[in-house]
Amino acid sequence: MGRPTARVDRRRRRPPSSTSFGSASNDCPAKFTAYARRVGAVPLIVATTCLLSILIQVAFRNTPHTSEEMIQKFHNDYVNARSMKQRRSLLQVRDGEQDAFDPENGVISENLWRRQLSVVRTENTLAVKRKEERMKLRADERRARFGEKHWAGRITKELSDEFGADSGRPMKRMAIIPRYTDKHHFEDCVGTTIEECQVIIDAYVQAHPEDFNNQTTLLMDIRKVRELTDESYYKVVLRTNIAGTHVYGIFDDGVVHYPWQWVVNNVPTEIGPWDCDDGGNMMSPAECCTLIQNDVTSMDDQGNFLACFVEEPVGGPNNPERQDRAIVVTDGAGKVVRAPIAH
Repeated sequence: MGRPTARVDRRRRRPPSSTSFGSASNDCPAKFTAYARRVGAVPLIVATTCLLSILIQVAFRNTPHTSEEMIQKFHNDYVNARSMKQRRSLLQVRDGEQDAFDPENGVISENLWRRQLSVVRTENTLAVKRKEERMKLRADERRARFGEKHWAGRITKELSDEFGADSGRPMKRMAIIPRYTDKHHFEDCVGTTIEECQVIIDAYVQAHPEDFNNQTTLLMDIRKVRELTDESYYKVVLRTNIAGTHVYGIFDDGVVHYPWQWVVNNVPTEIGPWDCDDGGNMMSPAECCTLIQNDVTSMDDQGNFLACFVEEPVGGPNNPERQDRAIVVTDGAGKVVRAPIAH
């Protein structure tokens, strides 16, 4: 009779658990040699199987499976990311992402990606707070240097010009807030005449030509602060975003202010402010102006109706920057009242 054919158990076997890998390299030859003799396998298969089990064990040991190792791996991947898109994908919080299992402590640890994202957001928040503190410090320094007359900070003040003093109606000047912080401000010009300011600007430009395209002087674009005696007194200024499409207001909150009273039949009336922020959506200049004119419909004693003037920030499509000028704001007497800005 021939040799009986060995029966092979074809039932699916469960893969060895992670806890069995630690002893695979020790008893693997004996177990698989006995199995090979029973089924008639060649020693090559035995050696291959043992080698694979050892490789799996090594790979398991090198794979980060604790919380600390996963955090370190995430940190390395984040630092070595080639683009911000890759970094954002690493920080992305996914609802279906499983939490990490910590076999050392036997507990489920919190989602490591979410933890890292929280750390990054916290750092960004602290950076914003530090920036605000620096801006406040610079504002305090300007107040100490130039006085409240020239630096109002974020305080709305009641000041009287010549017209207001004679009429008993004060001119309301809104707060001056920091703008164009990436451009150079000629602080020493505040309180000087236009001629004195030109000398100050030229001296600084000549001392720092690399900041001004190697120019030796800048043209002075002089603009006077609007006063109640000006012909345009009846216009409400609508300050927009950089694109000129939405009204942001002087405080970037969508609120529009008018600095004086509206006089009808010798009766002065406070008008405004108007909220042109429609539930989180800033209105367009046309929509905001319609809102304002619907609120104030009476003609004043000088025969004018309330109108609007759209003011776009420097750098917009209708108000481009220039490299050869400094914008200088003066009062009616020709004194510089704000730090000129090179833009």
